[in-house]
Amino acid sequence: SCGVFCLFGLFIVLLCTRVMWTPPLRESFSYPFLVLQMLLLTYILRYLSICTYLIALCVSNIFFMLPWQFAQFVLLTQIASLFAVYIMGYIDSCKLQKILSVHMVSLVVCFILMFGNSMLLTSYYAASLVVIWVSCLLHSECLFKVIEGCAWLVGTVTLKYLTSLAFGVADDLNLLATRILIH
Repeated sequence: SCGVFCLFGLFIVLLCTRVMWTPPLRESFSYPFLVLQMLLLTYILRYLSICTYLIALCVSNIFFMLPWQFAQFVLLTQIASLFAVYIMGYIDSCKLQKILSVHMVSLVVCFILMFGNSMLLTSYYAASLVVIWVSCLLHSECLFKVIEGCAWLVGTVTLKYLTSLAFGVADDLNLLATRILIH
Protein backbone atom coordinates (compact mmCIF):
# COMPACT_ATOMS: atom_id res chain seq x y z
CA SER A 1 0.00 0.00 0.00
CA CYS A 2 2.98 2.31 0.58
CA GLY A 3 4.13 1.74 -3.02
CA VAL A 4 0.70 2.69 -4.39
CA PHE A 5 0.71 5.81 -2.23
CA CYS A 6 4.19 6.78 -3.53
CA LEU A 7 3.15 6.21 -7.14
CA PHE A 8 0.01 8.27 -6.59
CA GLY A 9 2.11 11.07 -5.03
CA LEU A 10 4.53 10.98 -7.96
CA PHE A 11 1.62 11.14 -10.41
CA ILE A 12 0.21 14.21 -8.61
CA VAL A 13 3.60 15.94 -8.65
CA LEU A 14 4.03 15.28 -12.36
CA LEU A 15 0.48 16.44 -13.06
CA CYS A 16 0.94 19.66 -11.08
CA THR A 17 4.30 20.51 -12.64
CA ARG A 18 3.36 19.78 -16.24
CA VAL A 19 3.08 23.53 -16.88
CA MET A 20 6.82 24.04 -16.73
CA TRP A 21 7.29 21.62 -19.64
CA THR A 22 4.92 23.41 -22.01
CA PRO A 23 5.83 26.21 -24.41
CA PRO A 24 4.72 29.74 -23.49
CA LEU A 25 1.06 30.32 -24.17
CA ARG A 26 -0.64 33.45 -25.46
CA GLU A 27 -1.83 34.42 -22.00
CA SER A 28 1.76 34.26 -20.80
CA PHE A 29 2.59 37.13 -23.16
CA SER A 30 -0.46 39.11 -22.04
CA TYR A 31 -0.05 38.69 -18.29
CA PRO A 32 2.61 41.38 -17.72
CA PHE A 33 0.39 43.90 -19.48
CA LEU A 34 -2.55 42.88 -17.29
CA VAL A 35 -0.47 43.57 -14.19
CA LEU A 36 0.58 46.94 -15.62
CA GLN A 37 -3.01 47.69 -16.57
CA MET A 38 -4.27 46.91 -13.06
CA LEU A 39 -1.50 49.05 -11.54
CA LEU A 40 -2.38 52.00 -13.78
CA LEU A 41 -6.09 51.60 -13.13
CA THR A 42 -5.52 51.50 -9.39
CA TYR A 43 -3.41 54.65 -9.61
CA ILE A 44 -6.04 56.41 -11.72
CA LEU A 45 -8.80 55.44 -9.27
CA ARG A 46 -6.79 56.45 -6.22
CA TYR A 47 -5.33 59.69 -7.52
CA LEU A 48 -6.02 62.03 -10.39
CA SER A 49 -6.87 60.90 -13.90
CA ILE A 50 -3.75 62.38 -15.47
CA CYS A 51 -3.73 62.19 -19.26
CA THR A 52 -0.35 60.39 -19.28
CA TYR A 53 -1.71 57.56 -17.13
CA LEU A 54 -4.85 57.29 -19.25
CA ILE A 55 -2.73 56.94 -22.40
CA ALA A 56 -0.54 54.35 -20.66
CA LEU A 57 -3.72 52.49 -19.64
CA CYS A 58 -4.88 52.50 -23.26
CA VAL A 59 -1.54 51.13 -24.50
CA SER A 60 -1.47 48.42 -21.82
CA ASN A 61 -5.05 47.44 -22.74
CA ILE A 62 -4.04 47.11 -26.37
CA PHE A 63 -0.99 44.97 -25.61
CA PHE A 64 -3.09 42.88 -23.21
CA MET A 65 -5.87 42.19 -25.74
CA LEU A 66 -3.78 41.60 -28.86
CA PRO A 67 -2.10 38.26 -28.04
CA TRP A 68 -4.89 36.67 -25.99
CA GLN A 69 -8.38 36.11 -27.37
CA PHE A 70 -9.94 35.70 -23.91
CA ALA A 71 -8.64 39.01 -22.55
CA GLN A 72 -12.04 40.56 -23.21
CA PHE A 73 -13.57 38.41 -20.45
CA VAL A 74 -11.01 39.64 -17.93
CA LEU A 75 -11.68 43.22 -18.96
CA LEU A 76 -15.45 42.62 -18.83
CA THR A 77 -15.08 41.49 -15.23
CA GLN A 78 -13.00 44.56 -14.47
CA ILE A 79 -15.50 46.93 -16.09
CA ALA A 80 -18.41 45.25 -14.27
CA SER A 81 -16.55 45.71 -10.99
CA LEU A 82 -15.91 49.37 -11.79
CA PHE A 83 -19.59 49.83 -12.57
CA ALA A 84 -20.53 48.27 -9.23
CA VAL A 85 -18.12 50.66 -7.49
CA TYR A 86 -19.69 53.53 -9.42
CA ILE A 87 -23.22 52.47 -8.47
CA MET A 88 -22.18 52.38 -4.80
CA GLY A 89 -20.92 55.94 -5.15
CA TYR A 90 -17.19 55.40 -4.58
CA ILE A 91 -16.13 56.93 -7.91
CA ASP A 92 -17.73 59.75 -9.83
CA SER A 93 -19.15 59.52 -13.33
CA CYS A 94 -16.46 61.74 -14.84
CA LYS A 95 -13.66 59.41 -13.78
CA LEU A 96 -15.60 56.33 -14.92
CA GLN A 97 -16.32 57.94 -18.30
CA LYS A 98 -12.60 58.64 -18.78
CA ILE A 99 -11.77 55.01 -18.01
CA LEU A 100 -14.55 53.80 -20.29
CA SER A 101 -13.35 56.02 -23.12
CA VAL A 102 -9.84 54.56 -22.74
CA HIS A 103 -11.31 51.05 -22.94
CA MET A 104 -13.37 51.97 -26.00
CA VAL A 105 -10.40 53.48 -27.82
CA SER A 106 -8.25 50.44 -27.04
CA LEU A 107 -11.05 48.14 -28.23
CA VAL A 108 -11.31 49.98 -31.56
CA VAL A 109 -7.51 49.95 -32.01
CA CYS A 110 -7.44 46.20 -31.32
CA PHE A 111 -10.30 45.72 -33.77
CA ILE A 112 -8.24 47.47 -36.44
CA LEU A 113 -5.01 45.65 -35.55
CA MET A 114 -6.83 42.30 -35.62
CA PHE A 115 -7.85 43.01 -39.22
CA GLY A 116 -11.50 43.71 -38.43
CA ASN A 117 -12.25 40.82 -36.10
CA SER A 118 -16.01 41.29 -35.73
CA MET A 119 -16.18 38.91 -32.77
CA LEU A 120 -14.35 41.57 -30.74
CA LEU A 121 -17.01 44.19 -31.46
CA THR A 122 -19.85 41.75 -30.78
CA SER A 123 -18.48 40.63 -27.41
CA TYR A 124 -20.11 41.18 -24.05
CA TYR A 125 -17.18 43.45 -23.22
CA ALA A 126 -17.97 45.87 -26.05
CA ALA A 127 -21.69 45.79 -25.30
CA SER A 128 -21.03 46.39 -21.62
CA LEU A 129 -18.84 49.40 -22.37
CA VAL A 130 -21.62 51.02 -24.38
CA VAL A 131 -24.34 50.25 -21.83
CA ILE A 132 -22.28 51.55 -18.90
CA TRP A 133 -21.41 54.68 -20.90
CA VAL A 134 -25.11 55.37 -21.53
CA SER A 135 -25.89 54.63 -17.88
CA CYS A 136 -23.30 57.20 -16.80
CA LEU A 137 -24.84 59.80 -19.09
CA LEU A 138 -28.38 59.10 -17.84
CA HIS A 139 -27.47 58.63 -14.18
CA SER A 140 -29.72 60.36 -11.72
CA GLU A 141 -30.07 59.99 -8.00
CA CYS A 142 -33.70 58.89 -8.39
CA LEU A 143 -32.78 55.54 -9.93
CA PHE A 144 -32.46 52.64 -7.56
CA LYS A 145 -29.11 50.92 -7.57
CA VAL A 146 -30.62 47.50 -8.16
CA ILE A 147 -32.56 48.77 -11.17
CA GLU A 148 -29.40 50.32 -12.59
CA GLY A 149 -27.50 47.04 -12.17
CA CYS A 150 -30.31 45.03 -13.77
CA ALA A 151 -30.51 47.53 -16.61
CA TRP A 152 -26.76 47.02 -17.19
CA LEU A 153 -27.18 43.26 -17.35
CA VAL A 154 -30.22 43.30 -19.64
CA GLY A 155 -28.75 46.05 -21.81
CA THR A 156 -25.42 44.23 -22.22
CA VAL A 157 -27.03 40.95 -23.25
CA THR A 158 -29.48 42.70 -25.59
CA LEU A 159 -26.82 44.85 -27.25
CA LYS A 160 -24.51 41.85 -27.66
CA TYR A 161 -27.33 39.92 -29.34
CA LEU A 162 -28.19 42.83 -31.65
CA THR A 163 -24.57 43.46 -32.67
CA SER A 164 -24.10 39.73 -33.31
CA LEU A 165 -27.12 39.83 -35.61
CA ALA A 166 -25.85 42.96 -37.35
CA PHE A 167 -22.38 41.51 -37.97
CA GLY A 168 -23.65 38.00 -38.66
CA VAL A 169 -21.54 36.45 -35.91
CA ALA A 170 -22.91 33.27 -34.34
CA ASP A 171 -20.07 32.44 -31.96
CA ASP A 172 -22.10 31.84 -28.82
CA LEU A 173 -24.87 29.98 -30.60
CA ASN A 174 -22.46 27.35 -31.92
CA LEU A 175 -20.91 26.93 -28.48
CA LEU A 176 -24.30 26.63 -26.82
CA ALA A 177 -25.56 24.13 -29.40
CA THR A 178 -22.41 22.03 -28.99
CA ARG A 179 -22.80 21.93 -25.22
CA ILE A 180 -26.45 20.96 -25.49
CA LEU A 181 -25.68 18.15 -27.95
CA ILE A 182 -22.85 16.78 -25.80
CA HIS A 183 -25.00 16.61 -22.71
